[in-house]
Amino acid sequence: MVILWTGSVCVGYIFGSISFLIQKWNYETDQYQEKREDLQTRMDKYKIPQDLKIRVYKYFEYQWKKRKVLDRISNFEDLSEPLKKELAVYMYRDLILNVPLFSKLEVPEIMSIIKKLK
Repeated sequence: MVILWTGSVCVGYIFGSISFLIQKWNYETDQYQEKREDLQTRMDKYKIPQDLKIRVYKYFEYQWKKRKVLDRISNFEDLSEPLKKELAVYMYRDLILNVPLFSKLEVPEIMSIIKKLK
């Protein structure tokens, strides 16, 4: 009777552990998909070129595999500095170019303004 009871407890523990691992894996996968879709929506909103999108996605995937936490990626805060700067050019170029005060500025000056925008 003791052996039967011990075997039942062990089988229950094993199935419980497997169930927990599957749940955890599904949660992480859902979280990854949610953050990637949010990132895609934001990049579509700003009309980011496809080649830059691909680089951002690759960086996103690299960071996800490395840390599994990307709370600020959809705001582009967790991106590397070069990617942030390049994205800023596409995100704010219309804003800068439509301001008459900035229309006569050279490219380096415009880049300097864009880098300071948040």
